[in-house]
Amino acid sequence: MLVSDTFMRFHGCDCLGHVENYASWPWTDAELVIATCMRWCPYCGQGFASAGKLREHLRGQRYKQRNLYVKIEAQGRCGV
Repeated sequence: MLVSDTFMRFHGCDCLGHVENYASWPWTDAELVIATCMRWCPYCGQGFASAGKLREHLRGQRYKQRNLYVKIEAQGRCGV
């Protein structure tokens, strides 16, 4: 878990190659790319069975209000 000035940030996965991404993870006004290894919400810390379920969670109204959108990717592609 990383701590910013006013918000808690959670690691979306345990991959060493992604650790640096969570330090600068956006809180508002962003198009998010969710890697296939991500299982935890970087905002609330809730765990999911798959990256697809995490994407569904992030498409919810709670995150739309922050102007956060999940990028639609072609099937079989991994976003980092």
